[in-house]
Parts: sequence; C-alpha cells; structure tokens
Amino acid sequence: MNEGQHPVQSAVAPPAVARPEAPKPVVAKQVPVISVAKPPETTGPIEVPKSKEADDAAFAPALGTSEWNQQAGGAVLTNTAAASASVATAQAVAAPLPPGGPGPRQDDTPTVEVRKPRGWRPRKQRSVPRLDIGRHLATEQELDLLQPTGTSFGFPLGRNQAGFPVTMTLFQPEPVSIALVGASWAARLLAYRALRFGAKVLVFTDQPAGWADLGQAATGRADRVAVLEPGAPAGVVASADAPVLSLYDAESPPSPAQPAPWQTRVMVLHRFTPQRAHAALQADVLLLQRLAVEEAVAIAAARRFTSRTSEQLQALHDDMLAVLTKTENHYVWVNPADREQEELGAPGRY
Repeated sequence: MNEGQHPVQSAVAPPAVARPEAPKPVVAKQVPVISVAKPPETTGPIEVPKSKEADDAAFAPALGTSEWNQQAGGAVLTNTAAASASVATAQAVAAPLPPGGPGPRQDDTPTVEVRKPRGWRPRKQRSVPRLDIGRHLATEQELDLLQPTGTSFGFPLGRNQAGFPVTMTLFQPEPVSIALVGASWAARLLAYRALRFGAKVLVFTDQPAGWADLGQAATGRADRVAVLEPGAPAGVVASADAPVLSLYDAESPPSPAQPAPWQTRVMVLHRFTPQRAHAALQADVLLLQRLAVEEAVAIAAARRFTSRTSEQLQALHDDMLAVLTKTENHYVWVNPADREQEELGAPGRY
C-alpha cells in the first residue's frame, strides 16, 4: 500500500440477524354455547360454592329449591368461569327430574312460578306503528319496541326443567363436533331442524331408506339432503350463508377428515361401546337419549357423575336429551312440533 493511501473499507454490510417472530396469540376454540333464556341478572354477585368431587353438579337445580330461586336471575349461560359458577349447586348431587317433565309451553314463559328478583319489572308489550309502503325508516323509539324472544336465536334444542328455551350455537367459523348416543329418530330430528335452520345436510349411512325424503318434508326441496355411502368424499364447501351438517349414521366410525369451518359433524352411536368411547367423549357436545345400564355406568365413570345421575340417565323420557358440553350439563325436553311428529314419528330411541 502506497504512502498516503487509506485502507478501503468493505462495502459489504454484515449479515442481518433474523429477529425472532413475535409469538402469535393463542385463540381458544369457540365451543358451542348452550343458551338458556331467563330473566336478567340481579344486582350483586351470587356466591355459589363449587364442587370438587363430581362433575354432574352443573345440571340445573331442582325446581322450587332455594338454589333455583337464586339462579333464576341468571341471563345466558356461556362458556366462562362465571357461567360455570352460576350453574353449580351447593352440593355434588344431580338434580332430580321433575315428575312428568316440565310441561313446555308454546311461548317463552316458564311453566313454574319463579320468584322475580327485586328491581326486575316485566316489560309491557306495545304495538309497533304501521310503516307506510315504500318507506323503511324507523325512529329509535320504534326500534326499541322490537324485542327478540328466547326462541328467536340459536339452533333450537328444546326446553329445560323450568320450561325456558335452550338453544345452541351449532355453526361457527371453528368446526363443531357432536356425538349422539341414541337412535335414528333423534338423528333425524337434528337433521330436520338443521334443514329448517337453513343448512345443507350430508348423511353418510349404510341404511339410506327415508333420508332422501327428509329435505322435501322439511323445506319442500330435494336438493338440500345428500345421502352418501360411509367413507365417500363430501365435495361440499360450507360457508356462513350455507352451513353444512355432516351426519354419520353407520356402524363403522367416520373416516378422519380435515375440519372445515361452518361445518358440523354429528356421529351417531346406536350403542355406547368402549371402542368408541374416546371419540364420543372428545366431542364438543354429547347428546344422550335414554341409556342402557352399561352405557350409563360407562359415561358416569368417564364424566365423574354420581350414581344418582347414572340412574337418571337411564330414566330419561322418550322426548328428552341430556346435553353435555365441556362445562355445562342440561336436561332438555326436545318438544317436537306436530309437523315434526308427522314426518318423524313419535319420540323415542328407535
């Protein structure tokens, strides 16, 4: 290097160090929400001790008890810790079934006299002013007159012990899985109501008789139900505007499939066996018709139910379902409409 010359620095920049990516937020799966229409909450929290011994304390308390009168102020049951506390009872015992069922009505009023919390006043129904033809404007006062009822939201399941409507968020962006321990009547009822709800139904079965006519009976269209052999590809894309109910009614378990949004999978178990117990208990929702002795004992052992609940699961009425989620348990009377009984027959496990 000549004198007076300065060393030439390299123009090559040092290699960039890759920055660690920020951890992505963990989004919990939005499991189906079981909603029960009730009067609004009262002021002040209600302290209810939780049970640590049994899981069946989440069943609704018996009608007429002090626990029910306290919990009658609950609004909507959701999948939160607060909701779990609102449905827990003071002792780890199952709720006895009311004799003869709840006697559901056609409206949203309870079938028993529930003590009204202090400060809760029934809202008087007023008529909405008639709109002129060609106009679609309404004032805030007129919009305030519109009141949704308990049966105007969610997928209808039936009514609980107090006669309140029980609904379920069946179709979501996250796929939903349901296991039904029962028979074809309950499976057809779910499919029938899904069709009335606006969904398409795919039935994978080795006994296709009667399934193809279900779409015509429910909606007057024959293209809403597709009957396929077990293991056949579905080839249907679900969306928020066109959800899909995939129902597997076959002895062989359904083949593993990639979960799809806005698509609900229902696995029908005509018998609850140990071979299929794991898949059933891993479902988001477990629906039970009246169980045989061995079925009730197996499910009670898996879910840590008391012997009293095991006996009640064996004594469910023909028009009843036990609805079990990860956090909630309910006895529900499906309350089939006259048209549903005409198309599907009388309720029962057959």
